[in-house]
Formats: sequence, structure tokens, C-alpha cells
Amino acid sequence: MRHFGLDDLKEVLQPREGPAVTLLVPTLSGGTDFRQNSVRFKNQIRSAEEALSARGLSAARIKELMTPATEMLGNTPFWEKQSRGLVMFLAPRFSRYYRVSLAVPEMAVVSDRDFHVKPLVPLVAETGRFFLLTLSQNRVALFEAFREGMTEIEPVGLPPSLREYLEQQGVEGGRQFQTRSLGPTDRSGVSHGHNPADQDKERLAEYFREVENAVWEVLRQERVPLLLAGVEYLHPIYREANRYPHLFEQGLHGNVEAMSEADLFNRAWEVMEARLQQQRAEALSRFQSKTGTGLTSTETTQVVPAACQGRVDTLFVPVGVQVWGRYLPETSEIEVSATRANGQVDLLNLAAVETLSAGGRVLVLEPSEVPGAGKAAAIFRY
Repeated sequence: MRHFGLDDLKEVLQPREGPAVTLLVPTLSGGTDFRQNSVRFKNQIRSAEEALSARGLSAARIKELMTPATEMLGNTPFWEKQSRGLVMFLAPRFSRYYRVSLAVPEMAVVSDRDFHVKPLVPLVAETGRFFLLTLSQNRVALFEAFREGMTEIEPVGLPPSLREYLEQQGVEGGRQFQTRSLGPTDRSGVSHGHNPADQDKERLAEYFREVENAVWEVLRQERVPLLLAGVEYLHPIYREANRYPHLFEQGLHGNVEAMSEADLFNRAWEVMEARLQQQRAEALSRFQSKTGTGLTSTETTQVVPAACQGRVDTLFVPVGVQVWGRYLPETSEIEVSATRANGQVDLLNLAAVETLSAGGRVLVLEPSEVPGAGKAAAIFRY
């Protein structure tokens, strides 16, 4: 799976010739329902073609622009192996698609220049997204997780299970490490049994270096936490091999093989939600402390131009809300429309991507949590 990260966002946001087409569809993985994926995608292709025609593009230009999308429709294996969402960006001489572990809205957006990336902001913003790496004898697995749940990722080159690896190294039976899972009321995370011998520790270290190489290729452009889960003595061995700078200091200790995936996610989310709430509380407190100084605003007419000028340090935007209109760079003003029309963009999408491009923070909140109960709020750099 190709992951959408900050480097991808920067590429997508590069100035380019328009029109710019964004196709988004929620997708299903496996089973007989996977055929709905291509049907939904085809519907959004049709919507984009109608919007392009309304803009006056010729049938030949529309066909040329949309060819990378239409060619995907007959690829059954592609549609069978999906995640939770699919997004495709199309412009003259440019096309990219991403399978994402995030539920996205079903929509097609055509604009003069900019792609519609706001639904993907949770992949690069502070929204509780994290990665979970489970370590056990029989299986090592990497998951991408959000508030709604988690999806397994299959890193290229991930070595076989710890048990298989040790057997390949001549350790009979892969060595049985005694562990127990955490009970409903046991949060101590203490593992029971003996520590492996020094020789086995070195073999584990070698194995984890191989695991880390595969994980690194997935996470190298990421900035969100990686949480480890496994019996306690495995954590420091993996941490020694780790290069990812955002490995979370706290881990889940216990035998992950004895946990269901749902239970594992619930315990992981309990840890990460506490971190997210602390981050949001600190950001909201900072907003309140600067209110009245001229360094904050809850007015979209001020927030959007400031973001486009690189002045926004922290942006608060509501999930699932769009504000359609135009930004006029020559006057640093915006025009807001009650309904979406040709040539208009989602101004909150514009503010979010401009803030991220300038190195600022974006926090996606429930609408009621945005300061001032407005469409957006911001802390300014100056």
C-alpha cells in the first residue's frame, strides 16, 4: 500500500497547470462487496467529467485528462485489494493515487489549480493517527490506526515470524518464551517467565534490525507516534534497533497473541487518546492565553488569508465541514458562497494545506470544539 504522507502532500500541492481533479471514494477490502469500489469510482469519474464539460473543456481534453482513472476501472485485482479509502489526483501530465486507511467522503472536486486534500489532512495532522507494531513469537505486524479503528499494513521485506527466524538460526523450536496476556483489570504489563540467554538476545537484535528496516521504509516520512506492543523484554531490544524518531516512550506490555485485534486496538487507543487530549488541551490553552493580543482569530475572513501568507502557527478546523469560495491574493480577501459553484475551492482545505506547507500545526476537531464555535480558528506567528 502506498501511504499518503507529508512529502506526498507537498508534491500534490506543487503549482501546476489546471484543471485539477480530485476523486475520493470509500472502499471495501476483499469479499464479494469489493465490486462496489469500482462502481463508486466510476460514478465520481462521471461527476468530474460533467464538471469539466461545464467549464468548457473539449471531449478530447477531458478524455486525455481522465484516462489514468478510466484505465483503472477494469483492473479487478486492484479493486479487490483496497483499504478504507481511495484518492486520485489528476491534472495535465500529472496523476497520483493512494489507498488510505482513512474513511473518505465519496466526491469529485474540480478546481482551477488546487487539489482537494482536506479529507486527507488527518493523515498528516494531529488527529490521533498512530502506528502500532506488535511483536510476538508467531507474528510481527504493523498497523495504521485512527480513532475509528486500525488497518494492517504489509511492509515490503518484513521478515518471517520471530519463531521461524530463530528456527532458521538453529534455535530448536524457536525457544518458548513464557508470557501471559493482560487481564481485564491488570494494567501492570508485567511479563512472566525467564529472560532469553545473551546469545538469543543477539539473535533477537538481528531479527529486529531486519524488522526495523522494513518498518522504516514505511514510516520514514511520517511524524506520528509508533507504539510498540509485546512482552516487556522485547521492547528495549527493538528500541535499540529503532531509527524512527517518533517511537512512543510508553508501550503496551503483554502477550499480544492472546489479545483479539479489537482488544489490542482499544488498549492502544486508550494510550494514544490520552496523548491527543493533552496536546489539544495545551493548544487550546495557548489559544486562550493569546486571545486579545491580536495573535488569534476565529474569523474565516482573517484565518484563510493569514494561512496563505504563512502566518498561521496553529490552525483549528472542524471535521466534515466545507466553506466554499475564492481567495483573492491581490487583496488578501476571500469570497464566501452559500453553495458550491465552478471555480470555487474549500477555503478550509486551502487554509489547512497552506498551514502545513509553511510548517504549521493543524488540529482537526469536532465542530463544537473549535474555539469561538466558528468555521476555523488560528494562532498567528505574528
